[in-house]
Amino acid sequence: MEEKNIALRSEPMNEFLSRPPSWMLRYGLVVVFCLLVCLGLVAHFLRYSDVVKGNGVLITKNPPLHIITKSGGKIVQLYYPNGTLIKRDSILAEMESSANFQDLELLKSKLQETDSAALYKLAFSEDSVVQYGEINPPYLAWKKAVLDFQTFVQDKTTAIRLRNLQTQIGQNQALVRLSKQQLGWLKKELDLTLERTEAEQSLYKEGMTSKMDFYEKQKDYLNKQGQATAAEKGMVQLQMTITDQQKQVAELRENYQSEVSKLLDAIAQSKMSLLNMISTWTQSYIIRSAIDGKIAYTKDWQPNMNVKAQEDLFTIIPHQQQYLVAASIPTQNAGAVKVGQEVQIVNASFPEDKYGFLEGKVKRISLTPDQEKYRIDIALTNGLQTTFKKSIPYKPESNVSIDIVTEKMSLLDRLLMQIRKLLDKRI
Repeated sequence: MEEKNIALRSEPMNEFLSRPPSWMLRYGLVVVFCLLVCLGLVAHFLRYSDVVKGNGVLITKNPPLHIITKSGGKIVQLYYPNGTLIKRDSILAEMESSANFQDLELLKSKLQETDSAALYKLAFSEDSVVQYGEINPPYLAWKKAVLDFQTFVQDKTTAIRLRNLQTQIGQNQALVRLSKQQLGWLKKELDLTLERTEAEQSLYKEGMTSKMDFYEKQKDYLNKQGQATAAEKGMVQLQMTITDQQKQVAELRENYQSEVSKLLDAIAQSKMSLLNMISTWTQSYIIRSAIDGKIAYTKDWQPNMNVKAQEDLFTIIPHQQQYLVAASIPTQNAGAVKVGQEVQIVNASFPEDKYGFLEGKVKRISLTPDQEKYRIDIALTNGLQTTFKKSIPYKPESNVSIDIVTEKMSLLDRLLMQIRKLLDKRI
């Protein structure tokens, strides 16, 4: 058998089989395996993120305030130049009106005083040097209410009537006291007369006096009794008169206080109406700022220029602003976007290669899409400072593009994901 096998191989073949393999054949597979392991490790540790793109606008949490005129007309005065920092409630401009602003402000300050004497002095003051314009009718109504009150208070008719009634009451009370004394004396005389009459009656019965004398004594008693009754009646009438006079005094005082209260209410109502009219006039013709910030003219406004009603005059940009980006992303790959992820924001007005980009984080994601897009809010991490350390000016609602950096995934995972997709398609 061995001879047969040897015979089947040629001399070159035996020489090839007996020669040992070269080092490449001996170690090549190991090298290839090591390279594959290294590539696998590199693919595992090499991670990079996907980017979800979108568009949005740059806004602020406290948006700029647009100052719009309520009435048309000419600009009388501009109080601040363009770009000035102003405080809240600052007067920005005054529109043309038939009333004078300084006169109305002085009138308002005086009306708010609590000193009655100052209000009366204002009501009786000369009006020829002031200009109240359309505020004049409510001013005249208030002035009339004050004058009516002053006239009523200065009228002494009620005071005289009260004084006369009180004098009459005092006199009648004195008469009542005298009547009581007189009645007391009459009652004593009546008692004495009664005793004389009874004594005369006893004598008459015993026959010691005449019938005429008895009748005279009895007549004296009846006269005294009538006088006492008349005195009591007069005292009751005096007391009734005093009661009626006291009632008249109470009614006079009540009517006086009621009239005073009515006149004071008229003053208060007319004063409130006047102050409301001044406030309405101020809102229509005096333009103020409702917030702190920087004033920006919408046009090159100058005094005596005509302005239309509801025209935009100024924009007040707040001092401290929190900038946001209101953006939208397509529904595709929106599931990878999460709150807190980093966002790269490029302002269309400031090229990225020259200014860099703004940095932000996803703050809120809408729960449902709108027209196949999700609304997201992005908070700026460093405000308007770019990655090139440059601060760009804020332009309201300027367009921006966003790149949302999603979670990082290794190269190996991405390769395995593609292989898995191919296998799933074949199956």
